[in-house]
Amino acid sequence: MARSLSNEALERLNIYNNLKNANKPPQLHFYVNVVGVYPGSQGMGIGSQLLEHIHILSDRHAKSCGVALDTQTEANVDFYQHLGYQVSATKNLDRLKCWFLLRGKA
Repeated sequence: MARSLSNEALERLNIYNNLKNANKPPQLHFYVNVVGVYPGSQGMGIGSQLLEHIHILSDRHAKSCGVALDTQTEANVDFYQHLGYQVSATKNLDRLKCWFLLRGKA
């Protein structure tokens, strides 16, 4: 993948990864890198079910403090908050706004 990206794109990706790493919880946790549901299937509970499985794994793990994730889509923040996530940080990367969220153990 790196060979097909421009130097500028690689630099932005590195900056984003550094920002993401700087805003992760310091304690052991589960991290959702990517979750997506086909647009025609959204609103059917599929995304919630996917995340619920991760929540169960985290809740059962003795040392996990919860599940963390990030989004660059403001509409997703409400969705994640509905599932028990709280915004732990909001950062800007040029024109891109990033929300970092954490759902503690139940």
